Amino acid sequence: MNIDVSNLSKEVTTDELKIIFSAYGKIEIATILTDEANNLSKGLGFVQMINAEEAKSAITDLNGKLVSVKIISVFQALSKQECKTNSKSISIKTGTEVSLK
Repeated sequence: MNIDVSNLSKEVTTDELKIIFSAYGKIEIATILTDEANNLSKGLGFVQMINAEEAKSAITDLNGKLVSVKIISVFQALSKQECKTNSKSISIKTGTEVSLK
């Protein structure tokens, strides 16, 4: 199962992300997005866990937890197809509708 992790402190490393999630089960892949220009963390990470039940447990337990001075958001990643079919619209104060994709 693929997991998105957001609001990570810029200091959290890929190895630390692996350690955090490995407490819940086997990690296939863990990575933190970095800015190509300066190689600094963007505060977003991705984890792929082999066992779906272990992944769900990690999501439930870690979402909203304090990790290195920031409260992180952890949720199941949507597939590309799910992202396309789950596009939403919001209204802003001007009354203009904006489509989010």
